[in-house]
Amino acid sequence: MPPLLRTPRLDLVPMTVAIVEAVMNGRRDDAERLVGARMPARWPNRELIERAFTASLAAIRAPLLVVQARDDEYGTPDQLAAIVEHLPAAQTLLLDDGGHSPHRAHTEAVLERAQAFLSPLP
Repeated sequence: MPPLLRTPRLDLVPMTVAIVEAVMNGRRDDAERLVGARMPARWPNRELIERAFTASLAAIRAPLLVVQARDDEYGTPDQLAAIVEHLPAAQTLLLDDGGHSPHRAHTEAVLERAQAFLSPLP
């Protein structure tokens, strides 16, 4: 999962997501069109974004349950594997479908897994 996008203006979120998608998929021309300016020569590519994502995992100190759908248009099962690789105690729930909102598509399954995850915690 890429680092969290933070913006105080919610109306900018769709544009921000489109820009990140363009960068993640190597579509520099699309990113420049969306931003309305030429990107710096060292514009973040997929490798830099993945490295930032991995580095951000080190800050996590709490128990972690990660829910992902295989057909998520923004995240991948590979990101789930990266989380577990860096945080072996992390627990995962990988669902076959549900897009970017598996908690909505599979509410009961997510709630059951969350309850099982939370019940042993103090």
